[in-house]
Amino acid sequence: MPVNINGSTGISGVDGSAGTPAIQGSDTNTGVFFGTNTIDFSTDGTSRLSIDSSGRVGIGTTSPGLKFEVHSGTDNAAAEFVSTDARVNIGFADSGSTLYSGLSGVRVGADGDNLAIYTANSESARIDSSGRVGIGTASPASKLHVYENSASPARIYLENTEGRYEIKADANLALHYSTQFVFNNAAGTQEYARIDSSGRLLVGTSTSVSVLGENKVQLFGENLGSSLSLTRTGATTQSANLVFGRTRGDASTRVSLNNDDVVGRIYFVGDDGTDIQTPAALIQVNVDGTPGANDMPGRLVFSTTADGASSPTERMRITRDGRIYSLPTYNNTAAASANMHVDSNGIFYRATSSAKYKTDIETLEDQYADALLNVRPVWYRSTTGNEPTDWSWYGFIAEEVAEIDPRLVHWKTVEGVPNENGQIEYTELETPVAEGVQYDRFVPHLLNLIKRQQQAIETLEASNADLAARLTALEGGTN
Repeated sequence: MPVNINGSTGISGVDGSAGTPAIQGSDTNTGVFFGTNTIDFSTDGTSRLSIDSSGRVGIGTTSPGLKFEVHSGTDNAAAEFVSTDARVNIGFADSGSTLYSGLSGVRVGADGDNLAIYTANSESARIDSSGRVGIGTASPASKLHVYENSASPARIYLENTEGRYEIKADANLALHYSTQFVFNNAAGTQEYARIDSSGRLLVGTSTSVSVLGENKVQLFGENLGSSLSLTRTGATTQSANLVFGRTRGDASTRVSLNNDDVVGRIYFVGDDGTDIQTPAALIQVNVDGTPGANDMPGRLVFSTTADGASSPTERMRITRDGRIYSLPTYNNTAAASANMHVDSNGIFYRATSSAKYKTDIETLEDQYADALLNVRPVWYRSTTGNEPTDWSWYGFIAEEVAEIDPRLVHWKTVEGVPNENGQIEYTELETPVAEGVQYDRFVPHLLNLIKRQQQAIETLEASNADLAARLTALEGGTN
């Protein structure tokens, strides 16, 4: 096979073929052969590398479509880079920049079988020897680990032309997005929960429903499907907790509450056929005093909505001292009496008589008992509405008794009125008002009178007996 070498035209002669290349060594089917504006390299009679007229390089193909193209038949189409320090780089740069300007490349790290991807000459991602992918971190802790080295949140964007994406956690759960996060079963036939475009968590409903306002967490369901269960397990004396927190600051700033601030509320709201906005009852907790370090005095307020009303009104409260206030109980009067006292602010008291509850004990003076004889007994009918209107009673008038002895009546000292929020506000009266006769306190006065009357009777009886004896003696002497 002739080959001519000319100083001005180079090597000339036959073009050759893959089986008989124009330039060959001792192995006649291995060498270089030429086509029309192409160069091919062959081994064992087969073209292995081809450079076409556009400068495109093909390995395993004689018709490369890209600047560098690798084809394979039965083997993987792969390029292998080996260096003595186990570090190999592939760099990509445009024609107007140096190799590492705007670099996007792959490197096998010297610390093991790690595949690192670089951009702008800095590592951006890596696949470690365990197959874990790290984005923004060289030490991924899970199959996919995204790290943002700033205050900005680490984000993963999944997008298609419809603005929807899907993440499948396993065969039972999938997350879909289309302006809302929707948690479905993997088949998409049952919705478990969703987070809507306003950030509300909806369980049992795909549409937010206003229940006493737009709540961030909404739970709907039939039977017990709308119930919230909190269970604590383990051998412990403690329980699960439902905690209501309140601060005048924010998540990072501590600002103490003030007296009367609302700490938390539990509303009980029913559907009235129009909406679900009117509470039937309310349990509320207020600060009941001045808070301090590890000191948060509080009170419980119980309110119910009357028939025909549109908002709850306070019915009872338990103060920080455990005292029970109930203005409705105070106003719910009756002619009957019991071993209990309700103050004008609704505080309940138990009647006591033990000396341990008394001080400065003195014997009742006769003048106070005698004053009781000035009390006017009356017959009357009640206007409280808690007894039949045709019944009648015997008793006294509190105002008249108070003029004789103020200690024989109980006094109204505060006025309780519901405010616009339905809570009771108490105001001290400038002048106390006599409200009820304390009939049990008549007993000491009456007993004082009875004892003195008994002494008078005994004295009279003794005098009568002595007089009778003298009369008898006189009658005997005359005879």
